[in-house]
Amino acid sequence: MTERVSLKVVAQNYDQLYAEGQEILKNHNPCKWVDDTCWYMRENNEPHCCIGCNILGDTGCTTRNLGCTLWLCKAVSATPDGRKAAAELKELKARAYEQVGLNVTETVRRTREVALACEK
Repeated sequence: MTERVSLKVVAQNYDQLYAEGQEILKNHNPCKWVDDTCWYMRENNEPHCCIGCNILGDTGCTTRNLGCTLWLCKAVSATPDGRKAAAELKELKARAYEQVGLNVTETVRRTREVALACEK
C-alpha cells in the first residue's frame, strides 16, 4: 500500500527543491541574463525559452515555478556552464519526481501551451 504524504510535506519538499535549483542557477548562471534576455537571444536575435510565458514579469519569473527552474534549453545545456548546471539539476529532477510527483519536461511543456493559448 502506498504511503499518503501530507500536502504540507509536499509543499516543504517543493520549496526545498526550488531553493536548491535556484542556487544552482545562481552559482553557474548558465543563461547569462542581461536586461531580460539570455545570451542565446542576444547572439542569435531569436526568442528565448521564456518568451510568451504568462508568468514572466519584468524581472523574471513571477512564481516559484519548479518545473522551469529545473529545465534548461538545449542551447544553454551545450555551454560549459550549462553542462555543469544541467548535471546538478538532473539529480534534482529525479528528486522532484520522487518527492512531489513532478515530471519536469511535461510540466514545462504544459506551462508553455497555456502561455501560448493565453496570447491568442
